[in-house]
Amino acid sequence: MKLIQNKRNGEYFYDAGVDMAMQDYIIHHLDVDDDLIFPYLSEPKVQIGRYQNTKKEIDLAFAKAHDIKISRRDTGGGALYIDEGSPAFCYIFKDTSMYADYAKLYEPVIEVLKELGVKDVKMAGRNDLEVDGYKISGAAMRKVKGKVHAGYSVLIDVDYDTLGQVLTPDNQKITSKGIDSIRKRVRGIREFLAPEYQDLTHQEIVDLITCRILGVDHLEEAPVYQLSKDDWAVIDQACEDKYQNWQWNYGQDPVYEQVKHRKFSGGLVEIHLNVDKGRIRHIKIYGDFFGSEDIKDVETLLTGQRLKEEDLAKALHSIQLNEYFGYVTADELVQLLVE
Repeated sequence: MKLIQNKRNGEYFYDAGVDMAMQDYIIHHLDVDDDLIFPYLSEPKVQIGRYQNTKKEIDLAFAKAHDIKISRRDTGGGALYIDEGSPAFCYIFKDTSMYADYAKLYEPVIEVLKELGVKDVKMAGRNDLEVDGYKISGAAMRKVKGKVHAGYSVLIDVDYDTLGQVLTPDNQKITSKGIDSIRKRVRGIREFLAPEYQDLTHQEIVDLITCRILGVDHLEEAPVYQLSKDDWAVIDQACEDKYQNWQWNYGQDPVYEQVKHRKFSGGLVEIHLNVDKGRIRHIKIYGDFFGSEDIKDVETLLTGQRLKEEDLAKALHSIQLNEYFGYVTADELVQLLVE
């Protein structure tokens, strides 16, 4: 495995959007024989899932007033507030047997945290890390071009005040909104560190985890893939065209007559639609579900369909819906549409 550092011209960078553009480039364009690890810290930002409604997930006025950037992922999932206190780790594995092996993915993180005094860290559910019942990390994986793209963040220090104000999650995801509900769900690992490690910086903790992942004692010993000028040219273009582009991060959403939403086991789904003479004329699907394919395919499939159970079921069962919604089923979507 080789390391790609969030450095340019020998200096660390923290620009929101650049990290996403780098991941996109590493996943889709970089052809390297080795597995890759890309750990990074970021300036304050909210990173939203590909299919989320920005206006509903974020207090945009608060974000603007506090210079919090907005960055939309290329993948599904929910909104995350990210700053230097919540570093992220992006992986590319050539071996697809790593897919869904979250225990192996988290193994080096758990080892390092235990050595730093976080004794009760353990996996919870399918893809989270917890300490004393508090979530400190969540991971995701997908298959892309015969490889596995995996990633997670680790909460070191949590700015609860900013987190509680900038994110405005649907009340189906957090029953009582606000900072108190967030405090009950997440914690930073800082408060669990042994006394002798309390003063470690964010970068020092990231470096310790990165060294364990790469099997070296010091970061200087790590095998590094150095991005070239040509690599950076593609990354810079992606920032301009997409990850730092208003249209990608915010978009221009049309007004819809109906809004239907429900929290399923596979994630929150919110459907906006216009119906004319019993047929779907326009439809837009939002949510924090995970899927590998573009949800526009489903929107196109449903456009023009009669709003009847049998028609919708026939259409949705004609495709591999798990590739778009993960664990949300066709029958669940049909019931949501006709309710």
